[in-house]
Amino acid sequence: MAICAILGIIFVFLLLSDYNANWMHPEVTAFHIPYSLENGCVLSLKDLLKSFDSWEFDFQNSRPRFFSYFFQIINLKFRIWLFAFIPPHPSLSLTWIFTLLLSPFFLFRLVRNLSLNRVTAWIAVILYFLSPGFLSHLTLLFHPGKPLASFFTILCLYLSSEIWLGIKVARTFNKKGYALFALLLAIIFLAFITDEVSFFIFFAVPLLFPEIFTLPPDKIRISRYYRFTFIAFLLFLTFVVPWITRHLGFGDFNFWDYIKRGGTGERYYLWKNMDIANLFLNGHYLLSSHIVPFRKPDLGRFFKLDIYAYAAFIFYCSYAYRRLSPAAKDIFKRLGLTLLAFIFFHFLISSRHLKLTTDCYYYGAVFSILFAILLAILLTANTGALKIINGILLAVFLVIFASNFYAMNKRWISSHNIWYKHFFPEAARIMPEEKRLDRNMVLTAWQHRKDKTYLQGVQKQFPLRADWLFVELDYIK
Repeated sequence: MAICAILGIIFVFLLLSDYNANWMHPEVTAFHIPYSLENGCVLSLKDLLKSFDSWEFDFQNSRPRFFSYFFQIINLKFRIWLFAFIPPHPSLSLTWIFTLLLSPFFLFRLVRNLSLNRVTAWIAVILYFLSPGFLSHLTLLFHPGKPLASFFTILCLYLSSEIWLGIKVARTFNKKGYALFALLLAIIFLAFITDEVSFFIFFAVPLLFPEIFTLPPDKIRISRYYRFTFIAFLLFLTFVVPWITRHLGFGDFNFWDYIKRGGTGERYYLWKNMDIANLFLNGHYLLSSHIVPFRKPDLGRFFKLDIYAYAAFIFYCSYAYRRLSPAAKDIFKRLGLTLLAFIFFHFLISSRHLKLTTDCYYYGAVFSILFAILLAILLTANTGALKIINGILLAVFLVIFASNFYAMNKRWISSHNIWYKHFFPEAARIMPEEKRLDRNMVLTAWQHRKDKTYLQGVQKQFPLRADWLFVELDYIK
């Protein structure tokens, strides 16, 4: 396990140092940077108010991602300030604090509470550290909502696990339990105004820790407070936010119209893309991203390798499950139910915009959290032949995770060339689509950041997806 952890850290370090594998989404360069820096590079009260302008950040959609917008403004201004002193990294973001540091820390504590086993907790962290969902939040700089949603999911489940452990011993809520529950509700509300993926937290907590809501004599009051958190969020969106946006001159915020349409245009009409067959395919793509080696996003099709991988995985799960302790079996079943619920939730969310998501990259990253925990429980079973098998399988899964992510990341970068062309037609005429980007190229451009003539001349030597560099360097003065 220690060797796997060391190799995993080395892999992540090498991945982040490969500038060709790290990138900034073209929407950030084309829209977020100009709007976020409209009032200058210094943070001001106006920036806090602009976090309510969902129409500008989300293509005229009333999306309740106010904390995400505010965080993006801070993040982009931080990049401009920092890059006056050091060369820019394509995907460097303040979300790295949550993704790279805080998420593994709280995940370890969560799994330790669930399993009462430090080995299981370490295995879960190692698996998550190399999972496609985790790595996508490091290599892609886009809306901070999804990375923050993953962090809030882990944090809220950890707080719930602390409450759960407390009431298992005392059989009732104590003072610490009430304080943690109040903190949990506050963080859930903050998560709600960060990204829609965070809505799943509301369902995940009772699925994993039903005892919090079923233990007398507090069950009625606790359940009522929990439900009211979501009701308060809806009331906030329905009455308070529209008043704020109208007062600030940002137009009418209509959350319910967004829920109905899901976007602008007829093709985004609610339920239009829903097909029950896609529910199973979405689940297949999320799961196969983690267990099928050399995976390809072949829409609507299964190949022999998929079938073999699924058969082997099901056999291993059934074999290892029978050798778990009763307590571990109970947690495994709860996690399995929560994982299925997320697949359905992800299907509902993604169907608002497209028929299928072909992997867990960025959008489906929460799946990686739950799957890493579930798999860690199985890999901790160490009776009989599993003592040797699980050590080998841990290494195999880590290789599958990392290699599949690398292929996904490459496909995502390539598929967004069309958007770079659309948003930056002038740059597209001189910058080639397919060319490697390395740190030395960025360093050289950064060293000449005050020489506008030089930057204009050297721009044609960079790949089109590196246009972010010249946009950001233009703000460094």
